Amino acid sequence: MIGIFQYLGSAFLGWSLGANDSANVFGTAVSSRMISYRRAVILSAVFIILGALLQGRAGIITLSEDLKVTRQATASENLGEPGKRMLKAAVVASFAAALAVTVMTILKIPVSTSQAVVGAIIGVGLIQHNVNMQGLGKVVVCWLGTPVGGVLFTFIFYFVGRAVLKIWRPSVFALDPVLRTLLIVFGCYGAYALGANNVANVSAMFVGENMLSVHQAAVFGSLAIASGALTFSSPVMKTVGKSIVELDAFSGLVCVS
Repeated sequence: MIGIFQYLGSAFLGWSLGANDSANVFGTAVSSRMISYRRAVILSAVFIILGALLQGRAGIITLSEDLKVTRQATASENLGEPGKRMLKAAVVASFAAALAVTVMTILKIPVSTSQAVVGAIIGVGLIQHNVNMQGLGKVVVCWLGTPVGGVLFTFIFYFVGRAVLKIWRPSVFALDPVLRTLLIVFGCYGAYALGANNVANVSAMFVGENMLSVHQAAVFGSLAIASGALTFSSPVMKTVGKSIVELDAFSGLVCVS
């Protein structure tokens, strides 16, 4: 029964991840009307699957090996019941993180799935009175530093791009195709990276528990993430592209760069 809930929880987590995070890679392109929403989600799904299948293997192996080490240590200490509790906690954390991301997606709010997962793990740790505050502090610092770094790089890319345009002085007919092509390329790369980097979070546990092979885990995780992008990425995509700041094609390209 726990195995069934593991599959459901992981599929739910992958679906919510794809629905929310895929907006980050194509939201600006769609809002600036450089690409249609339908084409954007199809490209997202295709490149999420490609990224997971072609480069998700390393992450799946690394995370699954960590899980196997933990499981072996538990078995060697004859901690069968704690091991079962740890497995149940993983299932609970998957459902909790997926539900949190789904609620944010319904509310049209872009969020980090990694933050949701960490939050769910912290919740389990608090219940079990086992939270590593030092490790948590490092994660929080990274969360704060990431948007600040994004702002700084945006300033750099924006003014460098404006300088290039002043020198080049292209017509609208020459500039639009270039911006459209670059937005699509960056979007496809972002979707590829989304699949490659996140498939392990969705399905590596099944390899660690000897329930799936690495390839099967990559297929399962990639399809779960891609399904979210295809079916429910519109709310957050509109927020990213329009509700925060009205973006034209050039500004959208700066953001995704």
